[in-house]
Amino acid sequence: MLRTKKGFTLIELLVVIVIIGILVAIALPNFIKIKVKAREAEVKQNLHAIQLAIERYATDTGGNYPWFLFGGDVYYNVGTIKWCNTPYDIEPGTPGCRHPFDLFNAALTSPGPVEPHTYGGQGLNVNTIGTRGFEFGDTLAYEGYLPQYPMNPFLSDKAILIHGKDSVNYYQYMPFRACGGEMGRNMFNIGWSGEGACMMAYDIDGEDDDSIKLSFPGQFYYHPRFSDGACNADHFTAQYLSVDSDVGPNWVIRIGASARPAQVWSHDVAGYDLLAVGDPGTDGMDIDYSISGGGWKDHGKRTGYLNNIPEPNPYNIGDGNDYEPRTVPDGIPDYYIIHLSSSQDAKPQGIF
Repeated sequence: MLRTKKGFTLIELLVVIVIIGILVAIALPNFIKIKVKAREAEVKQNLHAIQLAIERYATDTGGNYPWFLFGGDVYYNVGTIKWCNTPYDIEPGTPGCRHPFDLFNAALTSPGPVEPHTYGGQGLNVNTIGTRGFEFGDTLAYEGYLPQYPMNPFLSDKAILIHGKDSVNYYQYMPFRACGGEMGRNMFNIGWSGEGACMMAYDIDGEDDDSIKLSFPGQFYYHPRFSDGACNADHFTAQYLSVDSDVGPNWVIRIGASARPAQVWSHDVAGYDLLAVGDPGTDGMDIDYSISGGGWKDHGKRTGYLNNIPEPNPYNIGDGNDYEPRTVPDGIPDYYIIHLSSSQDAKPQGIF
């Protein structure tokens, strides 16, 4: 007698498919979270590597820390390009935005031969950028403490078009153009002036000021603390006035900070804060304050002055023009997933 094979009924198949779908729905978010956490763990390791280079630098300089950090590498970093009219007309720093402490600022290297790559754009174009003689002055990178900054795990190979060498071929405005190393994937400083960390957008999405969007996951922020007690805005402005006094307001003034350059008597950096941001879905710490970035597309920023330490805040002016510290969180997430600081409270003598 023949026996017929009994298969699955349609209902049974549907039940199996539904069960599989439920299992996938449960497992997929956990998989994504694991992937995000792995990337954030790598960012934290990278920040420790940057801190190690900073401490090595301080060991060699008698306890003085860097004034600023660009990130990227010596050729492609935040100091390289602020505007690109054509590939053959690259401006490596508009007058109000070029960094006054750059090692190759012409005003700092004179009297003496003017380097071909100093701010002023002498010969910097699509053919010369990335070649020997056209480095920019990130202290750690140029002096060999960190030849190139660690790779950002949140960026793919497409970063070369935005933050890498291929970004110089586009004429339109791009935030942080050509600042992530040759391939665009090296970490860079989202607060290149030592404050005003740029990490979110407001009206790009037509949203309110307190509704923010992280634009640069996996990047870092470096904030110097000076031995004379004056804040970063004071020092940035004092140095700016000494090297670029005829070109109008500097970057920190443009984004809303006050400055008291007369308070500066030493540019020695006695300490620092070093932070990194994570995934857009990770709110992170609430230790900074939001400010409107102004300008095209209104890129939002943080002040860069943290509330975990009572530091004079030039964005919080009290009676008598005093910079009042802000020690209370503002309730808006900052996306910082790690905060490191100097291992020693150095108090070197002033250079003036």
